[in-house]
Amino acid sequence: MLVALVAAGCSDSDTKPDAGDAKAGEGTVGDTGSGDTSTTPYTPLIAEAELKRIVSALADDNMDGRDEGTPGGDKARAYVIDELKKCNVTPAGDGGTFEQKITAGKGTNVIGKIEGSGSAAEKARHVVISAHFDHLGNCQGQICNGADDNAAGVAIVIRVACALAKSPPKRSVIVALWDAEEPPTFLTAAMGSAFWVAHPTLPLASVDAALVLDLVGGNLWPGYQNHFVLGAELSPEVKAAVIAAAKPPALDAQRASLHLVEKTPLGDQPWSDYHDFRLKNIPVLFFSNGQNKAYHTGGDEIAGLNLPKMTLEADWLLSITEQLGNRSGDAAPTFNATAMDNENDASALVKVIEAALDPEGLAKMVGSVSRGNLKKDLDAVKAAKAKVDGGGQLSAAEVGSLRSAVQRIMCLAGTSYPENICNIL
Repeated sequence: MLVALVAAGCSDSDTKPDAGDAKAGEGTVGDTGSGDTSTTPYTPLIAEAELKRIVSALADDNMDGRDEGTPGGDKARAYVIDELKKCNVTPAGDGGTFEQKITAGKGTNVIGKIEGSGSAAEKARHVVISAHFDHLGNCQGQICNGADDNAAGVAIVIRVACALAKSPPKRSVIVALWDAEEPPTFLTAAMGSAFWVAHPTLPLASVDAALVLDLVGGNLWPGYQNHFVLGAELSPEVKAAVIAAAKPPALDAQRASLHLVEKTPLGDQPWSDYHDFRLKNIPVLFFSNGQNKAYHTGGDEIAGLNLPKMTLEADWLLSITEQLGNRSGDAAPTFNATAMDNENDASALVKVIEAALDPEGLAKMVGSVSRGNLKKDLDAVKAAKAKVDGGGQLSAAEVGSLRSAVQRIMCLAGTSYPENICNIL
């Protein structure tokens, strides 16, 4: 949750070059990677049809909203296990199975593994790619199918796992599909990711990084194509992997710091399954497009997804995972829980707010007071950008202006609060 395929399984419709063939660029501050600047049309590595097939199955009414501990949730779990089996992902749960029973609650995690191709020391290290597969069940008197939240994320993780299983990186990859992320278990000991961190099925010290997808299928507002990755600022090695990864040219992606979305007027607010990994000083990357107007409603259906964008997101995740999995040596990445990247954040936010203020953007959906506050936010962020571009350090108040700008956009785009509340930030 955030304030953003053919039945034969791992078929040749998802093709990828060898890990060493990934196109990588040095990038610059604010970049997520150079991508391919050639004029040759881009051919996705992860097939859109495969993503659509999995999302269609998970977000079907017969899954009854995939609530934890229900027949619908059990059916969803069996489905994703079957998909992993088809791709030759091996079980890594309890007792040689794919399942890890969450004894603190009613859910059951799905855990698989792709053995690394490196030395014994390298393959003993792990990169986690993950998404929660549960949803709310019924809400507002109808089935809530959760296509964006989070069938889309599950589909991407599965198809990326299928591609990695064909050509594994040096480090091993853990494929985790979490249960029990949604309320009432969110941020409790019964939340699937929290339970795994507390009861890991492999040595937690062997985890280099945890990559988490949540709300990656839709657009934050109609027509807005952006994709966000948060958390890279917490580890120089992970940040370098994100920048070096081959980002599809058409994917409009921004890096941003986690504190921008978490340090709210109401206190610290983690947003998804990355939180407990971070508490254990494990680097994290959180991929999301944000909460839009369909969030946690019966309107979160496959028709609201941006499937072409999802294929680009999947390709980028594949390349980032390869970059992390093929790091030289067997040392763990370093980690700094309080790190910020003000220079990148200010640059990225200017682009986001300008897009929001476009007459056909978020500005079209809100009133004049909100538009006025967005313009003030843009002025404040531009001033912050000019200061850091000139080598200055931002004050606490200036960092706060970045947070306010982000959180106002999140608030206005989502469903959690009425518009007037968004304007007290």
